[in-house]
Amino acid sequence: MSKTANMTVWAQDPFSADIIPRSFRIFRKPDLGRIDSRDIFVLTSVPDLSVVTEFVRAANHRNHLRILFVREDDNAQLLPQMLYEANLRMTRNILVHSDKDVPKRVLTAWSLGCPDQLIATAQVIDDELLVVACDHTTLFRVGFEEMPALKRIPEEQRSSFTISSEGSYIHWPEADVHIDLDAVRYLKDDIWREKKDRERLMSDIRFGEAVAAFRKQCGLKQVDIQGISERHVRRIEKGERTKVDTLEILARSHGLSLKVYLNKIAEILYEGKIEKGERIKVDTQEIPARSHGLSLKVYLNKIAEILYEGGEVTSKVSTLIPQDTIDIPDSIPVAEDDEIGLPDLEEELSDNIAELEKVNGRIVSATEEVGEKMQTRTQEVNSLAENPQPNFRRQFKSIVNRVAFDMHHYSARIDAEIPLFKKHLDSTMTLFTKIVALYSTFDSESDDMVPNMLSGIEELKGGLDDAERGMEGFRDSVSGLPPMTRELNHAKEKTIDVLQRILDEIQGAKLKLGEIEGFRN
Repeated sequence: MSKTANMTVWAQDPFSADIIPRSFRIFRKPDLGRIDSRDIFVLTSVPDLSVVTEFVRAANHRNHLRILFVREDDNAQLLPQMLYEANLRMTRNILVHSDKDVPKRVLTAWSLGCPDQLIATAQVIDDELLVVACDHTTLFRVGFEEMPALKRIPEEQRSSFTISSEGSYIHWPEADVHIDLDAVRYLKDDIWREKKDRERLMSDIRFGEAVAAFRKQCGLKQVDIQGISERHVRRIEKGERTKVDTLEILARSHGLSLKVYLNKIAEILYEGKIEKGERIKVDTQEIPARSHGLSLKVYLNKIAEILYEGGEVTSKVSTLIPQDTIDIPDSIPVAEDDEIGLPDLEEELSDNIAELEKVNGRIVSATEEVGEKMQTRTQEVNSLAENPQPNFRRQFKSIVNRVAFDMHHYSARIDAEIPLFKKHLDSTMTLFTKIVALYSTFDSESDDMVPNMLSGIEELKGGLDDAERGMEGFRDSVSGLPPMTRELNHAKEKTIDVLQRILDEIQGAKLKLGEIEGFRN
């Protein structure tokens, strides 16, 4: 039987019912017969605490209650009194939330069997970051000055973070800082740190073995590593922790950049490459292309030919070029004022287009999410109208204010993306102008390269078209909302303003990208 077979959710609050993983057993009406389930979760709201009281107390008494999710609304300030009134004193199991993201992350983590490894929620209070894991048993407090990555975040940006949908990391987009729960736990949990240090020691030993395996695969001896002593190489291969500078020396001795060298080591660790003298997998026994004086493309073509014909890759590739004609410098000196080349610019342009697509994707995602939330609120209003209750006005206002909160949250997310959008768009235009100038110095055959470069521009422009249509539709929907509460009216004004600003940016971007496409003609 699977681990999730006994996980049960009482979805008393219909607001969050659609985020429950399929592996959970779900019920929607009070049922004391369910309290014998091993792991129980309850979804409710502040006004409905009294409805779930009996079941929650019984499940908690049996130590089966894992988390009581309480959705806050305009009654949130009364939560302590309502908990007291409902005779619910087990605050350790209560997780208060305002949208679907928190319970979705938590339930997903439990369904995957790793609630202690993923982040449920986080909050910035003064100079500290508070992080709660999805098992909801531990609160970590991390000072922004305690962790180098957090220290880089300007004070005004500390609260401008997002948590990935699965809870694997926290991200500050403007500062481009990511941290996960492991990093937080390593800093604050002594037992966890000791465990990780032991694991790291074993990892260092395996890393050293991989360094030795790759050196032998490339036909090098320890004495052939220029820049460090043979004794030092021996210590590294036995598991001694090494520095980045030393790794760069190892990489150069193999004719590789540090990035490519580490990728090769990672392949050995992942695929279990074996020491010289044992059976060697052809696809993992590559001699670096650069050490054979070949481009990567040509090298891979040669590998493919040899694989097709059959035979031992290492020996055949080694005979392609006389080895005594290969002269591999340790490094190529580059000065900051050296002129940048066409491949460098094309790589930067590709990176900027990719970043623009990411920003646009986040904008589209945020717009879709808030649109879905507003549809949910509309359904709640319709349901309320069909079954009016004595406290109809209070419930109606509560739903309207949740709409306002959703719109405020959306506006903040889009507002944070606008400067990033402008930055990458301006860089894209500047890089393209430089590339066009360099193309003019090539012969006419270089014109064949233009369509390849423009394909990325066309894809980006298509994505912007989709984003523009979605946001125009959402703007029109927001504009059509009647005046209700002060909170909604303020959120409406702010949302329309931020939508118009990002739409102006997108329209301007499309015009500029259209100018780029005109280069084809």
